[in-house]
Amino acid sequence: MKEKVILLIDDDLDDTEIFTGIFRDSNQNINFLCAPSGPEALKLLNVIEPPSLILLDAGMPVMNGWEFLDLLKREDRRSEVPVIMIATSSRKAGIDDAGTLGAVAYFVKPCDFQCLKEILVTICTNLGSGLKKALLNLQSESPRYIFIFPENIKDAV
Repeated sequence: MKEKVILLIDDDLDDTEIFTGIFRDSNQNINFLCAPSGPEALKLLNVIEPPSLILLDAGMPVMNGWEFLDLLKREDRRSEVPVIMIATSSRKAGIDDAGTLGAVAYFVKPCDFQCLKEILVTICTNLGSGLKKALLNLQSESPRYIFIFPENIKDAV
């Protein structure tokens, strides 16, 4: 089985450590990479194969998540990579912009660690063809945290 790659783009070191720990403990065949900014992520994406999923922090300095997403989706080589935007706010305009720019989902980070862990483990265990169904289920179970854009989710792996 081919190793799946998840790229987290987040400038918050605490979040990076939490996400890294959750994915490391998930017992999945996942290579979890981190980039602290949009420009650093673009450099990394130039030297790796397109990842299975990008988790993208919305509120970063220099290049915010929406700017990064817009750039990414304009590139042929990486335009099909599913992106889940992560944020602390459920501001409607931010959610709508994420969907318009091509994110598959917008994820509001819950304060409860166990809830965060369950959501992330569900996502990482359903990369590829199972992602759409998993995100639909997560949205129905946790509508305060997950907003999906089914039209942006490709059914193929």
